[in-house]
Amino acid sequence: MSKLRVEIVTGAKNSGKTSNIIARIASNIRKIYGGFYSDKVFVSDELVGYDLVLLPSLERFPFLRLKPFEWEEKIGPFYINKIAIATVSKHVLSYYEHMNIIFLDEIGRLELQDKGFSALLTTLVSNYKGTLIMAVREDFLSAVCDKWDITPNKKCLV
Repeated sequence: MSKLRVEIVTGAKNSGKTSNIIARIASNIRKIYGGFYSDKVFVSDELVGYDLVLLPSLERFPFLRLKPFEWEEKIGPFYINKIAIATVSKHVLSYYEHMNIIFLDEIGRLELQDKGFSALLTTLVSNYKGTLIMAVREDFLSAVCDKWDITPNKKCLV
């Protein structure tokens, strides 16, 4: 029986973790993969937030925005769309057992507070038998590994 293999892409804020994840997706295009990454959203060259991009469909879900819309919870200056988190989590949970690779981008502060994708990560760490590749900011790396009892098979510093 195979077991979970964890690869972590880590680095400082805006160091290229998501770009590294996207490059890894492109290099594994022939494998069966799923998960999500976060993509910056700009209006007139100004950052307004982030979308979650579901894999492999590339369907986009508004995730974080500087303006609140109907969202109440915040992380830093951004309002959080909890519906996007629930929708993306539901998709990943519906197919993860059939995937060779699952990508999770930007696991950190929310998850350490048992919010965001915490429940998804808990399920994957407990039950998934493939390769989990996730981006974790360097500041949160030890806490994330400790909380989920993860010993990465591979770490990539960007």
